[in-house]
Amino acid sequence: MIDGYQPGCENNELPTPPEGAKSGEYDPMRERIKEDHAELEDKGFVIVPNKKDPIKAITDERGKNYGKPIDHFACCQKLYDDWEERYQAGESFCSGMENPETIRALKHGVHWILDKLARAAENPMHKDNWDDIEGYARCIKDALGLEEK
Repeated sequence: MIDGYQPGCENNELPTPPEGAKSGEYDPMRERIKEDHAELEDKGFVIVPNKKDPIKAITDERGKNYGKPIDHFACCQKLYDDWEERYQAGESFCSGMENPETIRALKHGVHWILDKLARAAENPMHKDNWDDIEGYARCIKDALGLEEK
């Protein structure tokens, strides 16, 4: 689901077959999917063609912005390891955070930010990375009770 969007769920109506369409020549569900895809493309979404290997199509597209997955994963792990080492070394780092859920939320949010920083290192002009970092930082602030009311 993308921003509340579920294909085919806006209403229960299927497209009406064109006049003169013979049985078996018209698939209303296929037409509905075409309409839904066109609507999504109009909103700026990219529809990945149904190829033999749709996952490869997605990873190929991601690779254009972020490089090879193995390089990205290695970069992320290095960032995670460095952050964890610093986190473990600082006894006062989580002082005042008694709730283990808060500590887990902080660590998880930081990991997502580090992942996006690794992606931004490959393509700093990809705006989505910076938007996501801003969003993750806001979530961390909220989890820590630092978000302005």
